[in-house]
Amino acid sequence: MQTMRLVEGYNPPSRLRPGSLGLTFLTTGVFVSGLFFLNPNLVRAVVEPPLVVKTIRLDPPPPIDKPLEHKQAPQKTALYVPPTHPDVPLTETPPIDLAPIPSIPDIPETTGVGPFTPEKAKGPPVLIAANIDPRYANSFQPTYPPDQIRESKTGRVTVKVLIGTDGRVKEIEKISAPSETFWESTRRQALSKWRFKPATRDGEPYETWKIMNVSFVLNQDQ
Repeated sequence: MQTMRLVEGYNPPSRLRPGSLGLTFLTTGVFVSGLFFLNPNLVRAVVEPPLVVKTIRLDPPPPIDKPLEHKQAPQKTALYVPPTHPDVPLTETPPIDLAPIPSIPDIPETTGVGPFTPEKAKGPPVLIAANIDPRYANSFQPTYPPDQIRESKTGRVTVKVLIGTDGRVKEIEKISAPSETFWESTRRQALSKWRFKPATRDGEPYETWKIMNVSFVLNQDQ
């Protein structure tokens, strides 16, 4: 035989009674009914009609008509015909000459009184070389040096002389000489006795250089 012990502080669950459950529902219903009668607006069932969704088909907008372009008719230009007088006869217009007009040369400006005479174009200058003056041709041969005669020596001297505007020799330079005595005899003769017709440029005398050759040859009389 089993013995049940009571534990301090533990209450075993009681069984559900039908009378107690009915009393509880009755009390709750009386309380809710009292609230309804005290404030009937507190509890109100809100019933709304169901939401119905409809699809509306929209037609496309009508096309916009473009404004008509008004084309302007081409205007006709009336040809003006000048009135003619019956007493005045009509004359034909002479044809226009389209030949090129010859160019007119530019006329240079002139100063002073009298007709203008254009200057002639100058060509190259006229040069005339210096030549021996025939009036002094016999004075060109120098004196034969005596020492060269005794030794029977001959030779040829070549010099360059500067001829002035008066025809005289202003300077002399030796190019070649067989001896100093031949060169000195030629230099003295050229500076003292030689005469030329000076060189000219367009008729005007000017100084110029000229090369001269002098030969020393023994004759039978020497």
